[in-house]
Amino acid sequence: MNACRLFLFATLAAAFHFGFLIHWILLYSIPAFLTTLCMIAPLTGFYFFLLKFWAGRQKSDFSTIATSGVLWIPFYKLFSLNPIFRLALDVPFLGLQQFYEVANITSFALVGALALSFNSSFALFLKKRGFLSSSLVLILVTCLGFIFLAGQNRLNCIPENSNKKISVALIQHNLPFDGLWRLDHPNEIKNGYRKLAREAAKQKPNLIVFPLYTFPEDILRQPDFFSAIARETHAHILVASHIPKIPGGSILKDGFMNVALIFTPDGSLAGTYQSVTRVPFSEVREYTSDDYKVIQTAIGNFGIFLCYEDTIPGLAKHAVRDGAEILIALSNPGLFSSTHLPNYHLIQDQFRAIESNRTVLRASANGFSAVINQYGKMLNQTQLSRETIIFSEVSLGSQMSVRHKYPDFIFFLSILCLTALLICFKVKSAGKT
Repeated sequence: MNACRLFLFATLAAAFHFGFLIHWILLYSIPAFLTTLCMIAPLTGFYFFLLKFWAGRQKSDFSTIATSGVLWIPFYKLFSLNPIFRLALDVPFLGLQQFYEVANITSFALVGALALSFNSSFALFLKKRGFLSSSLVLILVTCLGFIFLAGQNRLNCIPENSNKKISVALIQHNLPFDGLWRLDHPNEIKNGYRKLAREAAKQKPNLIVFPLYTFPEDILRQPDFFSAIARETHAHILVASHIPKIPGGSILKDGFMNVALIFTPDGSLAGTYQSVTRVPFSEVREYTSDDYKVIQTAIGNFGIFLCYEDTIPGLAKHAVRDGAEILIALSNPGLFSSTHLPNYHLIQDQFRAIESNRTVLRASANGFSAVINQYGKMLNQTQLSRETIIFSEVSLGSQMSVRHKYPDFIFFLSILCLTALLICFKVKSAGKT
């Protein structure tokens, strides 16, 4: 099969593969689904085109196998510019959490690169069964085995005791996602929030966390409801909502903002956060902040992520470098509860915990909600579509991970390796002529 035919075949195969993985976008927008698919499938085909093109111009099996993995890393970096693309690329390599732990040091793309190189070497072994092919298989199995054992060792670690801990209550209220229902039942929504806050307050938490939801009132300009709840429960209250850009305006006509507010036990406003990343393919205009801001309070410094912001590694890195001691993801993927998106979203929060050495609190309106420690372990997790309150005592972190201290070395190493392979090829070609 020549390179052009391989490109067409790989593009078609990728369209079927990724079409299944991201079919949940159809519930949101058919044009968004088609746009995403028409971008990711040809890029995948181009990866295999380059691999075939390279293999056809040199005779070294080792070079071909190395290229299959090394080339994957810059492609992964390119795909990572869009969180949906990166999620789709991660899925084939998800499963064993031990492999996730590599994210504390470098990109998870390393696991994918080694897996692709192993597939190539094993195919070569089945074809030639020579010393080189068997050696490459053994080397790559050893590398993957080392990553697995190192990940298992991290998972077996007992988190260091921190002098700074807080007790939290995560509320999954399971209110309907439907916009018309929300418009017709404002009092039911308010009563539900009040009831769950009072129930959570019985355990005397330091912090009560509500998920992102469209609350009937503008919580930024009309904060009295949650201010009163904070005073009644004697707890910090963190709540997030979609609000109109213009006070008293219409979200549909004037656009909206995603905001999170935290109230102190005396009812005063301790801090606000506005999302810095727009919801992709949104039909309603969203206004975002230019700068990410960590909310500082008497009980800790919080890095907040709204909607799908927790799928962006760079924001978590920014939050930790700005002093965040705990990461909190507030979302409302209720439209996709019947798909596998909530599972993928939860795994992304595991990655953010591992990358940042921070506990991640996830509060979702309809699930999943969870408490995830700095090793990516689920300390507590809800079920989908059930009203639930999670109680937990969590430590506030301060140590930076290797991933956040230093640049992504695996990407620069892959570029260096590709450059070296290209130079070797040029030198050999020049020698033959």
